[in-house]
Amino acid sequence: MTLIPYQADQFDRLALRFLDLAALFREIARRTRDERIEQVAVHDKKANEWIAKLEFWAEEARQRFELAAMRNLGAKKAKELLAENGTPNSE
Repeated sequence: MTLIPYQADQFDRLALRFLDLAALFREIARRTRDERIEQVAVHDKKANEWIAKLEFWAEEARQRFELAAMRNLGAKKAKELLAENGTPNSE
């Protein structure tokens, strides 16, 4: 599997797609209650498998972000220390 670099706007677009799906299911739930429909038969096995995989993928993405954030913070702190103490002499 190839790692694809994501920027903030790509995560936003992905999140909005998930919100659109959530809104669709909330609308189905609301209308099911409003129209007093007891049940609606759906095939959910694959959807639940995909959701589990997405949850795993999202957690992996969060961990990759946390690692990148720590690296970024470390580099920033190193620059600040160098600026405060002057650049080390390489004699």
